[in-house]
Amino acid sequence: YFQNELSMGSSCSTRSKRSIEIRKEDEEEQSEEEKEKLRENSLYFPVYAQISKKAMRSLCLEHNREKSIKKNKRMKEKRRDEKRREEGRKQRKSERDPCSNDVIFSTPRLISRRSHSNGCAIRDGNTWFICEFHMGYTLLEFADTSSLSASLPRSLKILPFPYDGTDAAAINGSVAYFHDGQLVLHNFVTSQTNRLPLNINKGAIYNSSFSTVDIQSDEHGLWILYREKMKDTLTVSRVSIPALRLVCNLFFKNKSLILRVIQSWSLSLRPSQYCNSFIRCGILHTMSCGANSSVSLRQVFDFYSGIDIVGKETVFTGIPEAINSAQYDPISHSLTIFSQGSIYSI
Repeated sequence: YFQNELSMGSSCSTRSKRSIEIRKEDEEEQSEEEKEKLRENSLYFPVYAQISKKAMRSLCLEHNREKSIKKNKRMKEKRRDEKRREEGRKQRKSERDPCSNDVIFSTPRLISRRSHSNGCAIRDGNTWFICEFHMGYTLLEFADTSSLSASLPRSLKILPFPYDGTDAAAINGSVAYFHDGQLVLHNFVTSQTNRLPLNINKGAIYNSSFSTVDIQSDEHGLWILYREKMKDTLTVSRVSIPALRLVCNLFFKNKSLILRVIQSWSLSLRPSQYCNSFIRCGILHTMSCGANSSVSLRQVFDFYSGIDIVGKETVFTGIPEAINSAQYDPISHSLTIFSQGSIYSI
């Protein structure tokens, strides 16, 4: 009877307490599982327990109050989760505000021809950095595109450690490159150097590539593309960028700022199937090299949404198949390709 009152909610019955019956025969026919369930969900009283209508009504009201509290708690948790998801969406949108993920690529424009077929071209606004081989200590600095076209370097930059591979990047006046299992970030103005060890597969990352690691920069920071040890799929890590030494001395006295990984993504893509790739506006673009000097660009992954993309394909012709480097510059909003000594801008 009492169990029946609980299941009926606030509509408590006024049946007499003498209406409680025990049917021994029915209990014997019940399975052990049913008996256990009944014991867990029931409250038992002596057969001759005296429970007034007022007390029974109070118990029913208390039962409904507890149910209401649990329901309200679930609703609050649901609203809190929805609020967190909405804040996450707003944060991703605000991070992407500096750029648009929609892009139309122009026709590649030949900027310069170098004497060596292997090398790299890195753009940081108006400034260009050129490496002449796939490893070395020096970079040629050019003041602008006209100086690069005329092959009139402004200076010769010496790196603190030699670079390995041709997929380096420039960001905020610093050059990021790979050396001996580490990411190296060096600023030529302050001479500040930071390093970050990486767990990488030492094989070439792309088809016909000299690089084991591809370093990229975009509107949102510095990225590393690589394969982890014992894996052939692509891993992408976003890396924090330390402040300049002057800022460090002013605001972070006696503290050492180092490079650190903010977030990593393990993708199902096999980079060996591509000839290069780059990141623009938080979106990974792959490059596939085909016959007749054709290059196909396609958007494949959105890092802020964390989803795969089947993006529009853009095909260029006239670029040799062996691409040494492809670097996007967020300042000039241009893509630079170094291929067999030729430097193209898109």
